[in-house]
Amino acid sequence: MKDQLTKTFKKGTFANNFLVLFSGNFVGVFVGLFITPIISRLYAPEAYGNFSLVNSLVINFSLLATLNYTNAYFLPSKREKFIHVFHLTFFLSVFFTVLSWLIFMVFLDEINQFFELRESSTMMLLVPLGISVTTLNTLLKNWNLREKKVRQMSIGQTVYSVSGKTITLLLGVFYKAPSIGVIIGDFIGKTLFIGINLLKKTCYDITKSFSEVSFSSMKKVALEYKSIPLFSLPSVYVQNTQNLLIIWLISIQYDNYYLGQYSMASSLLFMPISVFVNSLSMVAFEKIAHLKRTDEGLEVITKRISQLFHLLFIIAVLVFTILFFFGEELFALYLGNDWLVAGKLSIYLAAYYLFYCISFPLSQVYKVFRKEKLNMIINICGVLLLSVCFVVHHVFSNFYVTIFAVGYTLFINQLVLIMGVFRILKINLYRYLIISLIFISVSMVYLLYKHM
Repeated sequence: MKDQLTKTFKKGTFANNFLVLFSGNFVGVFVGLFITPIISRLYAPEAYGNFSLVNSLVINFSLLATLNYTNAYFLPSKREKFIHVFHLTFFLSVFFTVLSWLIFMVFLDEINQFFELRESSTMMLLVPLGISVTTLNTLLKNWNLREKKVRQMSIGQTVYSVSGKTITLLLGVFYKAPSIGVIIGDFIGKTLFIGINLLKKTCYDITKSFSEVSFSSMKKVALEYKSIPLFSLPSVYVQNTQNLLIIWLISIQYDNYYLGQYSMASSLLFMPISVFVNSLSMVAFEKIAHLKRTDEGLEVITKRISQLFHLLFIIAVLVFTILFFFGEELFALYLGNDWLVAGKLSIYLAAYYLFYCISFPLSQVYKVFRKEKLNMIINICGVLLLSVCFVVHHVFSNFYVTIFAVGYTLFINQLVLIMGVFRILKINLYRYLIISLIFISVSMVYLLYKHM
């Protein structure tokens, strides 16, 4: 028994890498949970609305900066080819970062006008800054994961979470930064994350790799993995566009108060995901890619994915059932009475986040099995389905009814993504489909009866 545990959690194994990343995320989120109630009393919901707007733009543009070629870090079996992919993403990110600075500086007034901000506002200049920091952050994180430097990543994640929240708190207490304090704190945390990821020989290895830059080899790997920018990038971009559309709907049709409430509800619901699911997804991608290169890879992957689904379903149901029934009271107790609306929204969004916890790690199968096109089609259908929410808003003109529609529209999209994974691996999906449909039916009836 002891020998088996030693073998299972040996350095470099899937279980060991997961636990190391999980511990870093857990510490960061625990500190975040402790500080967030204080921050929520220092910053108005409008400040979280500003953060949500800037952060959503940064995330979407950062994906475009590398054309999502960072996903190809884990696919080459030879290190030399991996280095060529890294160089490709580095030069792409430099080009796009410079371009984003030029666009936002030249067209700042037009951008402010589009998002109905004050013409004199310079807040949108934080977007190209965020693109710079986030893109470099992504390159280093994926480099270290490929090199299996998970302990370094774990420390960096802890530093990012703790420093980001602490700086946001200090800005609110001493400098009374109501509008951009949350944004600045997050960016400084990401910058410190970059510093940690460059430690322990990583900086030396990356610098050394540039001693032999081959643009012909970069072009070759770009063509070899062209399905990533053609299908995987649009797929992720479309999925993120869902969030951007929701933010746009709330900010234009309602105001930043409601956007801030939505942002707070989303960020707190995302915390269980950042603790467990993100750690699992990162190591799962690397592990599935490795297994696929072996002779018995498909059989092992199918078995592991089935086990992973059962584990994630049980955990997600336990966590989000509590939020589903007691979300409003928990938010009021945790954040204060100013955030009662966020508590109510957490109930409407619980079903979506429950199944997002499951679909996010399982969706790595689309990348490894080069089914990016199928993933893209499902996500495009999800965005089209989101148009239902605009119709609901037009008919009812009620914020809560609109968010109810948003939550269950996104839920359906995540369910279809999971079914797609089962289809790729030829796993019997009917039992899971029936369970999921029962869940959505019961939860919708409960919400309509209790809260509408």
